[in-house]
Amino acid sequence: MRARAIKCLAKLGAVGKGASEDALKLAKSLASQRQMAEAGAVMAGPGSSKIFRDAGRIANTYGGNPSNWVKKASSTYTAADGAKFSTHWVENVKTGQRVEFKTRFSD
Repeated sequence: MRARAIKCLAKLGAVGKGASEDALKLAKSLASQRQMAEAGAVMAGPGSSKIFRDAGRIANTYGGNPSNWVKKASSTYTAADGAKFSTHWVENVKTGQRVEFKTRFSD
């Protein structure tokens, strides 16, 4: 994947010292996009032992019933530089609508 990213950047003229930095940024961006496409694991709300305390606000903002909204998280990605992150979002389990994506970095 990294070699492919570097080839793409080279075609765009990003060669030399900055190319590896650009390739790393591209790899992280692509990983984040893949995370947003995952089914995700329920962190709070129906299907979890935790109450989704923000469900009322989410339902008021985006519609639907508070009991239909859950907080989800993606798998964790570890980048070549050692940075680890996952993507969190809120999802309506009835409609599949996803809102309020956030990237969470871990140690």
